[in-house]
Amino acid sequence: MPVSSSRSARGRRVRRLWPLAVGGLALMGLVATELRAQEAPDAPATLSVGRLPQVSVSATRERRNVDETASTVTVIDAEAIEQGFVKDVRDLVRNEPGVSVRRAPTRFGLAQGTTGREGNAGFNIRGLDGNRVLIQVDGIRVPAAFSFGASSFGRGDFVDLGSLRSVEILRGPASTLYGSDGLAGVVSFYTFDPADLLDARPGARHGSVGLSWAQEDRGFGLNLRGAVRLAGDAQAGTELLAIVDRRQGHALDSQGGEGGNGSVRTEPNPQGRDSQSLLLKWVHRPDASQQWRVTLDHSRADIETDVRSGRSASVASLQARDDIDRDRLSVDARFDGLGWALADRLQFAVYGQEAETRQFSAEDRTTLADRARDNRYEERLIGLNLQLDKQAAWGGLQHRLVYGLDLAQARIDNLRDGTVPPSGETFPTKAFPATDYTTLGAFLQDELQLAERWFLTPALRYDRFKLDPREDVLGVDSVGISDGRLTPKLALRWVASDALSAYVNLAQGYRAPTPDQVNNGFTNLSSPFFAYRSIANPDLKPEHSRTVELGLNGRQGTLRWVAVVFEGRYKDFIERTVVSGSGSQADPQTFQFVNLDEARIRGLEARLAWQPRPEWTLEAAYAQARGESADGSDQPLNSIDPPKLNLRAQWLPAPGLSLSAAVNHVRAKSRSRIDASALTAGAEPFATPSYTTLDLSANWRVNRHLELGAGLFNLTDKTYWHWADVVGLAANTTGLDAYTQPGRSFALRARISY
Repeated sequence: MPVSSSRSARGRRVRRLWPLAVGGLALMGLVATELRAQEAPDAPATLSVGRLPQVSVSATRERRNVDETASTVTVIDAEAIEQGFVKDVRDLVRNEPGVSVRRAPTRFGLAQGTTGREGNAGFNIRGLDGNRVLIQVDGIRVPAAFSFGASSFGRGDFVDLGSLRSVEILRGPASTLYGSDGLAGVVSFYTFDPADLLDARPGARHGSVGLSWAQEDRGFGLNLRGAVRLAGDAQAGTELLAIVDRRQGHALDSQGGEGGNGSVRTEPNPQGRDSQSLLLKWVHRPDASQQWRVTLDHSRADIETDVRSGRSASVASLQARDDIDRDRLSVDARFDGLGWALADRLQFAVYGQEAETRQFSAEDRTTLADRARDNRYEERLIGLNLQLDKQAAWGGLQHRLVYGLDLAQARIDNLRDGTVPPSGETFPTKAFPATDYTTLGAFLQDELQLAERWFLTPALRYDRFKLDPREDVLGVDSVGISDGRLTPKLALRWVASDALSAYVNLAQGYRAPTPDQVNNGFTNLSSPFFAYRSIANPDLKPEHSRTVELGLNGRQGTLRWVAVVFEGRYKDFIERTVVSGSGSQADPQTFQFVNLDEARIRGLEARLAWQPRPEWTLEAAYAQARGESADGSDQPLNSIDPPKLNLRAQWLPAPGLSLSAAVNHVRAKSRSRIDASALTAGAEPFATPSYTTLDLSANWRVNRHLELGAGLFNLTDKTYWHWADVVGLAANTTGLDAYTQPGRSFALRARISY
C-alpha cells in the first residue's frame, strides 16, 4: 500500500539519524553534568535591545553594518525569535510590513482542491512569492515549491527556528549575488555556532533547556542546547554544538464556530503536528586566522489531518498524512589574513542535502470504491560555494572586492501513486520526469570609494543552468533546456554626514524555469465534455526583472529612521495557460507553461526607532505596494498585500525585565485592486476588511539560570483575515470564517541555563 511505503522510507531515514541523535543527547548530558559543578561569573540580568543599526551578511555576502549597504534588509536575532514567541515562519513576520507568509486552513480534497495542503507556503516579499523568493539555510537553498493536481508542496516548513542564530530578509532582486530565484528577495537563515553560546574562557561550556506553550494551536515545544570547548580558547581551539528541538501541536485556531462536516464547517479540521530537528556542529580553529566547520542538520515534520470539511454525501471520511524531511551535511572553511594580491580572505563550502515531502490521502466513499493518493516530491542536492574578499587601493581608489563561484546539481523527482486512478490513467505515474538540474554562477562585486563620502558598487554575475531529464520507465515525454544569463547591479551611496546617508540601487533579477514547468505532462480524456492534457515547453525562458530603489538613512541622537521607495518591472512571468483545444475527446484542451505576463510593482517602506530614555524604545514600520500587469490589460496583481503599519514599544522597568506592546493595523483590500477574472462570471471577490490587533508580552531574566516569558495576542479578540490566505475566494464562498486568524490567545515560555 502507498502508506506503508511512505512509513518504511521515513523509517529508514530515522534509523540513519539515530547515531546523530544519540550523540547530540550525550553531549547535552555531558554539558549538563559538568556545569552543575562549574562556577561562572554572573552575567548581568538585563535583556539586550537589538535596534538599528544591525549587522547583515546577506546584503553583500560579507558582514556589514546595515547602514553601510545600499539595500533594505531586516535582521531578526535569536533573542527576538524567542522573546517574540515565534513558532514558525508565519510568526516570524508577524510584525514585518511588506513581508507575509501564506498559511490557509486545511480544507483540501483527495482529487481536487489544495487549500492549506502546502502548510506555511513560503514568503511574499514586495508582492512576489513562491519560487520567486530565494530561501536558504547557511547559504544552502531549501527545496522549491511544487504543485500538481491535488498535491501542493510548500517551502516554509523545511526550517526549524529553534536552531537559528538569526534570520535576514533582503528585499528586492538579489540575483547578482545569489543567482536564480532571487527575483523578489532573499530570506537567509543562519544556525547557531558553538561560539554563539560560549564565553571566551578555555574549557567553556553551556547548556540550556527551553520550554514553550501556545494556546492558538495547543502546541508544546522543547528546545535543548549544548556547547563545549574541547580545547583551546575563543581564538584557537575546538568546539562542539548540539541542539535538539521538538514541537507537538494541533491545527491553528480560527474564529470559525461552525462544527460538523462538509464545506459549511468553519472550525479547524482536527490535526496533529509533530516536528523535530537536530543540529550538530564541530568547529576547529588552528589559529585566529582560519576555521573549519562540519555541520549535520536534520529536520522532520509529521502532520495528520482528519479533513471533516471534505466529507459529503458520497465521502464518509477523508484522512491525510504529510511527511516533510530535510537532511544536510556540509563542510566549510575560512582563511583570513592571506595577503594575496587578489584575496585577503577565502571561504569555501561543500555540501549535500536530501529533502522529501510525501502527501498521503485516503478517502472512504459511501457508494464508489474507496481510493487513496500517495504523492511525493524529492530533491537531492550537492554543491560547492567559493568566495574571496579583498580590500586594497588601486588606481587611487579604495576597493572592497567580493567574488566567487557557486556550483550546484540537484536530482529532482516526483511520484504520483495510489488506488482507483482517474479513468484513462494508470498508477504509478509522474507529473514530470526525474531531472538533473545543474547551475553554475560566477559573481564579482566591487565597492569603490570615489571620495570621502561617495561609494559606488558595481556588480555582475553570470549564471548557466541546464535541465537534463532522465530516461524514465514511466514514459513521460520530456525535453531538455539550457540557458545563460548576465545579471548586473549598480549602487551609489552618499554619506552626507554622520547623521544622514542616501542610496540608489539599480538591480536585475532572474528566475530559471523549474523541471515541472518545462516538462509538465498529463492527459485526461475520460470526460466527453472536458478532456485535457498538459505538454512540455522546450522554449520556456527565465523570468527577469529590473528594479530601481531609492533609500534614505538618518539618525539624530537615539532616533534612527529609514525611508525607501522602489519600482520593479518584471517580464516573461511563467504561467500555466490553455494554448489550444476545445475540450472534446478528439480535441482536448492543451495546457502549457509559457512566458506570458509582464508586471510592474512599486511601493514605499519606512521604519523608525527611538529611545527617548534608556529604558524606553519606540518603533514604527510601514509598507505599501501597488502592482498590475504591464501587458496592456492593467489588471491588478493579486499577490500584493494591503498596506500595513506596525507600532511597537518596549519598556525596561528593572534589570532583566522587559514589557512590550505591538499594534498592527492593516488597511482593507480594495475590490478595485483585485483581479477577479478567475472567478465564476458575475461573482464578487472577497476583499478583506481592515483590522487592528494588539499584542502584549513580558520577558523576565530572573537570574543567570532562569528566564521566563508570557505573551497575550490579539488582545481585543478581533475577527480578521490575512489577504494572502484568501486570494481567489469569492465573497459568497461557503465557510469564509474558516479562513480567519486566531482570536485572543496566550503563550508561555521558560529557559533554564546551567
